[in-house]
Order: sequence, then C-alpha cells, then structure tokens
Amino acid sequence: MKNTYPLPFFLLLFSLGFSQMETEIYLFDLDASDNGFSLTNMKNISQNTGYDSQPFFTPEGMLLFASNRGGLTDIAEYNPADGTKRWLTYTPIRGEYSPMSIPGSNDIAAIGLDTTGLQRLYRYNPKTQKSKKILEDAKVGYQLWIDKKTFAATVLEENRMDLIVAHLGEGSTRKYQKDVGRSLLKIPGSDRFSYVSKENGQSLLKSMDPLSGATDSIISINGSEDFCWLNNGMLLTGKGTQVLGMNPAKNNNWNVLVDLKDKGIKNISRMAVNAEQNTLALVAEPDYTIVVNRQVDTYNARE
Repeated sequence: MKNTYPLPFFLLLFSLGFSQMETEIYLFDLDASDNGFSLTNMKNISQNTGYDSQPFFTPEGMLLFASNRGGLTDIAEYNPADGTKRWLTYTPIRGEYSPMSIPGSNDIAAIGLDTTGLQRLYRYNPKTQKSKKILEDAKVGYQLWIDKKTFAATVLEENRMDLIVAHLGEGSTRKYQKDVGRSLLKIPGSDRFSYVSKENGQSLLKSMDPLSGATDSIISINGSEDFCWLNNGMLLTGKGTQVLGMNPAKNNNWNVLVDLKDKGIKNISRMAVNAEQNTLALVAEPDYTIVVNRQVDTYNARE
C-alpha cells in the first residue's frame, strides 16, 4: 500500500523562494512541416534567477539574449551545438537589452540602459568589450538590422514609441509612423519587415519596405505583440501556455498549435527561430506550482 507523505520542508522553501516573477529562455526542436507542428526536447538554456529574455538567432545559429547578471543585464551567447554559454558584454554601469548581430560584422548591437537612466543604442565588440553609441540622441527601444548600414528602430517619444529607419551610410534618419509596438521582424522571402501600428486605437500588423518607406496592412491583431515568422508564411505568437499560429496569406484565424501547460511554464512571450527552421526559442515564466507538484507526486509515489 502506498502512503501519502506531507510536503517536505525543502519543497516549501523552493516554492516560496521563487514567488517573484522571472523569465527563462527555453529551447525546443521545431517541426513545422506540412504534416503538422511540434515542439520537442525542451531545454532551459538560461537557468538564471531574474530576467532572461529577448532571444535572437544569429545567421551562424548562435542564440543571443539579455540575461540578469548581478542586478543588471548583460548579453549572453548560447551555442545550441554544444550547450555552452558565454558572456559577450560586461558593463557594470549599464544593462543591455534586445541584442542583434550586425550584418557583415562580428559586432552586436544592443539597447544600453545606464544606471543614470540614459537609454541609447550601442555597438559592441565582444573581443575588446568596447562599445560606442550608434545614434547619439535617440532613445531607442527596439531594433531590426536590414543590412550593415541600415536598421529600423522604435524610439521613445513622450508616452509612445515611434518607428524610424536609419541609413548610417547616408547619415540620415527618418520617422515613418507614430505609436508602434515593440515587434520588428524581417518577413521571410521578402525585402520587407513587419511592425505593429497602434494609430487610431487599432492594432494592425503592417509591412514596410525600408528603402522606399512603402507600407501595407497585413492583418488586424489583438493581444500579444510578440511574434515570430516561419519561412512557410506562418506567424507564431504565444498566449498563456499555448503557441498559436496563423498564415495571414490564407486566413485571419489564430489556431492552437501546441499547449505547453504540462511543461512547467506559463505566460509565453517572445520567440525566435533559427535560419534552418528546426529550433525555436521562447521566453516564458517558470510555473513552479507544476514543478513542485511533480516533486510531491514523485515523493508520494515511493513505497
């Protein structure tokens, strides 16, 4: 006969000790073929107390992300091939966010938030640990590099974010729209990128040609502003424990592709997919209730 044991004291400490909200980055093997959609072999690749978010795959397949380090965030790099992680930045006076590799360069770009409150876009050399501002005065929130001298960005203005495109070779910066969301993504098979327009109280996913500035509406959206494009035209987003998908070229209905409620995570937000389309990184909060319950079930299952 099996007995039911009380919750061990160490499990109580575990549960209470992680009551504060934090995020982790989880890696999955992705299969998004015509036969279906699956996420398998889940792995927590940050395993770090506090904020870990904003994943970005480099063309070489390395995963960059912002990671808590002594109360501020630095940029970490994870190698999916061998499971190793290293720090690319160390700035005690500044936290780094939203890392991206700069095309045609070994440098990375990230948003730096100084302890004084100064927020700017910086270029970092991981070898020398040196950095320099890319835009001197703009308070950049998010970025998307088109090529080595052109990038789109959201800049903070009053109580909103506005969309700009900067051409470093020409030394020009142009504002295209007021009040946009944080998601800036290249659209596969296109020279355009997508962004979220919030003008007139509506949330629309739009596309833009960064050279001409021409825009088109893709679809009306509600809820999450965190998206991920797949090469087959599928748009992914997260809702709670679910990964949702929609192909805007075919319909405007979100479908539940997979529910990760039994994986010990909740509140899925940002996502990123590698160039080979076989690995998905997503950001979520650990659901320690599920983790603790599993440990209790294992404990109680003992004879």
